[in-house]
Amino acid sequence: MDLLRQLRHVRRHWWVPLVTVMVALGVSAFLTVRAQPRYVASVTFFVTTPNSGISDAYQGGLFLQQRVKSYADLLSSDRLAQSVVAETPVGLTADEVQRRVSTSTEAGTVLLRATVTDTDQTRALRVTEILANKFVDLVQKVETTPEGKTPIKIEIVSGPRVTANPVSPQPVRNLTLGGLVGLLLGIGMAILRGIADVRLRDAAGLQRATGSPLLGEIPYEGSARSAPLIVGDAATRRGPRRCASSGPTCGSSTSTNRPGSSP
Repeated sequence: MDLLRQLRHVRRHWWVPLVTVMVALGVSAFLTVRAQPRYVASVTFFVTTPNSGISDAYQGGLFLQQRVKSYADLLSSDRLAQSVVAETPVGLTADEVQRRVSTSTEAGTVLLRATVTDTDQTRALRVTEILANKFVDLVQKVETTPEGKTPIKIEIVSGPRVTANPVSPQPVRNLTLGGLVGLLLGIGMAILRGIADVRLRDAAGLQRATGSPLLGEIPYEGSARSAPLIVGDAATRRGPRRCASSGPTCGSSTSTNRPGSSP
């Protein structure tokens, strides 16, 4: 099926995309209004190690890049979550703290970023502050050698800070996506409705269905009901109409000659 025919289907059933767009916008608006606002608090760590030269610095950098990946798992560990809950009551369990914490690393760097997402802006910042302090202490404890030396050093280089506005929901994005989904769904439904419609609507469709040439075509007159060609008694008279061979045009009130009447 060519593109032009698909566009004709959409134009004929234009109300289908309109309905689907309105429904999609309504659903998106309802979900946006019902959704709880969420705030994100973040903190960034810099992982370093003592070195005594360029060679040591290069090897130490490679070592730290591998080490940072392990620290990302440590940030979302159950041990750290339990220490956060034990430090200050924040109204969350250790499992809830774990679900709210996410980590990310930048390839080729020793930067580690932790984010806490919560519906309470103040609590998100408080959990991030406790998490940052407890994480530094936990790394120092884990990495300390039996000789009392710590080859790894964790420094906070950014944060903790929390977003001033909620990161979700986003009304503009939700309504835009909902409208696009409704439009695409409506266009698809309009095309399918046109394909399923097997009625013959034009001469080209009749020729395709029968495989025969078109001999003639009677045009459709949209104003036939309000302004018919046959008016007066002839328009409402029932039964066959007979016209005299020499009489006026068939269909008029004087078009029939009756036997015995004067000409």
